[in-house]
Amino acid sequence: MGTRRKTDCLRIYQMARRAVEYQAAEAFPLEVGGFLAGFDSHVLAAVAITKYRCRSQTGLEAYGESTARAEEVFGDAILGEFHSHPNTPAALSKHDMDYMDDDDIEWVVSVWHGKRKWRFIHQAYQKIDGKTRRLKIEWV
Repeated sequence: MGTRRKTDCLRIYQMARRAVEYQAAEAFPLEVGGFLAGFDSHVLAAVAITKYRCRSQTGLEAYGESTARAEEVFGDAILGEFHSHPNTPAALSKHDMDYMDDDDIEWVVSVWHGKRKWRFIHQAYQKIDGKTRRLKIEWV
């Protein structure tokens, strides 16, 4: 994705949060991935690109093509990407870390269906100079 500044906090607006949670629940038990749009470190919108089985080649190819198209349309408004982890922690996997480019921001949401309602755990990460670090999330 585009060049971004180093940030310590990702400010996520409620509609973007609800969109990611809905898309993660809708795709369950598959993963869903998409991009984050906004300005500076403020996430105003989250747009799903595709549902896929964890690390399936077809899903990753479709994801890559759609991400390139999103960059053409949204340009500098793209802040990063998001994806879900069904029934697993919101931590980055080795595959996720390998896939991230420098300056990337990745929002991971763990999703599972509880007895009465969906449950979500959110984590955000940024890769700077080859090192991945966790970001604070502020709900706006």
